[in-house]
Amino acid sequence: MAEPLVPDPAHSSGPHVPDTAQHAEQRTWVESVAQMIPGFGGYLNDDLVRQSNDLLRSWMVDRLREAKRPLGDYGQSLLSMGQIDGLPRIEKFEHRVDHLIARIDGAMQGYASALGLVRKREDRLRDVYDADRSIAEEIVKLRDEAAALKTSAAPPTATIPPLLEKLEEIDRNFTRRMDLMKGTE
Repeated sequence: MAEPLVPDPAHSSGPHVPDTAQHAEQRTWVESVAQMIPGFGGYLNDDLVRQSNDLLRSWMVDRLREAKRPLGDYGQSLLSMGQIDGLPRIEKFEHRVDHLIARIDGAMQGYASALGLVRKREDRLRDVYDADRSIAEEIVKLRDEAAALKTSAAPPTATIPPLLEKLEEIDRNFTRRMDLMKGTE
């Protein structure tokens, strides 16, 4: 099934954020008919939650990797100018990005309690979708700000701390999203 896409508000013609809420609307006719079979619809919904969750987490991981790439160039430019004192800050950011990538990529697929969300709490599932959208938008902003470092003349003491703050906020929001999925928010 193709990835449901909506325009990313940060880039009118650029990258798109997957819209997990529309994922259910793009079912095949077979899935739609099977949904009507008593007892079978829950399995389809469970699978849909897993697919949407996997789709979005994969998209987030890809954008975080894109946020990390420009740091190498930024570090090289600092190195060529003899400003090696800023390199540990860049490494710290890269390590934190790697940690968040591992958390998102390693999140359990589907969560048993998340599957109950579909059957019991459509409103909570909507909250998860809203959290997903917010996190995805934050990641795109982080990636864009990291990309802007290539042309920045500012030292890492000025450029890296705001990126670290954004990264920590994304990490906290991902934890809140996980709590929503588990029903422990």
